[in-house]
Amino acid sequence: MNFGVSSGSIYLNQRTDFSCLGISAGTYLSDKTSIHFLLDFGTANLLQNSDLEQSIKREIHLVDLSLKTKHYINSSSDFLGGYGIIGGGISFLFFQYRNPLVAYEYDDNGLAIDTETIRSDGLSGVNIYIGTGFHLFNPLMFRIGGELLAGAKLWSLNTFADFENDVFNVSPYVAFRIEISAGKEFRNNQKGSRKNWY
Repeated sequence: MNFGVSSGSIYLNQRTDFSCLGISAGTYLSDKTSIHFLLDFGTANLLQNSDLEQSIKREIHLVDLSLKTKHYINSSSDFLGGYGIIGGGISFLFFQYRNPLVAYEYDDNGLAIDTETIRSDGLSGVNIYIGTGFHLFNPLMFRIGGELLAGAKLWSLNTFADFENDVFNVSPYVAFRIEISAGKEFRNNQKGSRKNWY
């Protein structure tokens, strides 16, 4: 099982700092390849007095669900190991409007028959990234390492409240992630390969 903390910058119509906390689980496919499922929760704070801050509140919440693979340069069981990263998944962005919006419901004749006040909204999107990382290994089956990631989030055309998304399109980002993991490394023996979740 892995536990990770990441921080970085994401472009949400402007440069915005964010921080995330996540958990992951993975298994080895070979001595040099592993696969991981990740769930990350984070927040992003908009810059004060920005154009975007005039319409939505500063704190934005992020949720990422992704799958990544690590391809090790040397053996994954070495004390110091380096690897490349390819990953992707889905992202969710949640925010609150600074001034509530009113949505109208119309009948077949085009007459307004109901209204709804919308204070919070969100988006879903696709998240893709690449990167590089390293880890330290010790005999107690614990590792600590770091990853440098670069990617982009491609947001949906409409918000959850069915408003047109004319603000968030593509959000490139860079992030640095610190990971602590526990588990057994990949071993080869005469009976074949054994894969361990960690």
